[in-house]
Amino acid sequence: MNRIRCTKFLLLVIFVSLFAYLMLKDESVCITVNSVHNAMTAREIATLLQGGEKTEKPWIKGKGGKVSSRVKDNKEVKAVEGKQQSLLENLIKARKTEEELKKNIIRLTTELRSVHKFRGGSELNRLKRADELNLPTVFVITPTFKRFVQKAELTRVYQALKPVKNLHWIVVEDAINKTDLVANFLRTSGLKHTHLNVRTPDILRRHRNEMRRMKPRGVVQRNLGVQWLRENIDPHRTSGVIYFADDDNTYDSKIFDEMRWIRGVGVWPVAFTGAARWAGPLCKNGKVVGFHAKWGRFRPFPIDMAAFAVNLRKLLIDFPNAKFVAVEKPGMLESSLLSQITKVEQLEPVTPNCSKVYVWHTRTETPRDSILGEKQLIKKGMPSDKSIET
Repeated sequence: MNRIRCTKFLLLVIFVSLFAYLMLKDESVCITVNSVHNAMTAREIATLLQGGEKTEKPWIKGKGGKVSSRVKDNKEVKAVEGKQQSLLENLIKARKTEEELKKNIIRLTTELRSVHKFRGGSELNRLKRADELNLPTVFVITPTFKRFVQKAELTRVYQALKPVKNLHWIVVEDAINKTDLVANFLRTSGLKHTHLNVRTPDILRRHRNEMRRMKPRGVVQRNLGVQWLRENIDPHRTSGVIYFADDDNTYDSKIFDEMRWIRGVGVWPVAFTGAARWAGPLCKNGKVVGFHAKWGRFRPFPIDMAAFAVNLRKLLIDFPNAKFVAVEKPGMLESSLLSQITKVEQLEPVTPNCSKVYVWHTRTETPRDSILGEKQLIKKGMPSDKSIET
């Protein structure tokens, strides 16, 4: 009985061992097949991503060189195909994202360069404005009066002043009231300006048939311009020069940049004045040694009104009461002011040793035919349209 039990027990052990052996062997085969299948799937995916075509292989090699049949399970095939499709979609999305990133990088780089350029330009503009603020101001005082060619002559002066930095144009009308023509002209000029007016007293006005030189012009207008500066400009805070620019002259813009550094009274030659091709100071080694002129050599300072400029402090601090004086003798108006504030040996040559002309004493020709013709049109009741400003 005991022998039978032992035999049964041994058979059971053998059976269990055999069953366990078979189970382990089957599991090993499954693992090998799945591993190989997964390896095939990876190779196929790699081939597909590289642009190749999927190739079907009826057999694969397992571990130890053993040949195993490929398991063609529909679910697994579908799962693999799903993974492949998902990988392809992700790859396409990744490539699109990469292109978008490249575009964004290019756009941001361009914007960054623009910002740097803008900041650089802004900085340059700021420095430029700072330099302009440090430049001495050129105060230009221009007397003017109503006439047929007034706007044309003001326009010529304006064209010379326009490119000059740190300039203040003081226009003084010889009139009881300011005119719309001059007011509109200054408003649209874009220049920093001051518009004043004062009527010349009758005693100083030139009457009919009276010679042009017998009465000095613009005396009270120039003095009013200087008075405005004394009342409105602080020479301790503002540096600059004062220049008396008549509206019938022609100016090269260079003269204004030359004169702004004058420390006292600066002088230079002017063309078509003094009854000569040019008249003005004779200079040698940076000093004024005499004057060249054909007419008016008797004057203490035989130069034109357009031939000198005065430092702001000179008229506002050193000589606060200096002004032009209307004397009876022709040609003495310039000397009436200069004699109060300087001497010949103190004059400063402007332009290289007074060797260049930047001012011409010109005058717009009066269009007599147009004036006469307009009078005739008025008599006929056919005047030119007054709304068109000339």
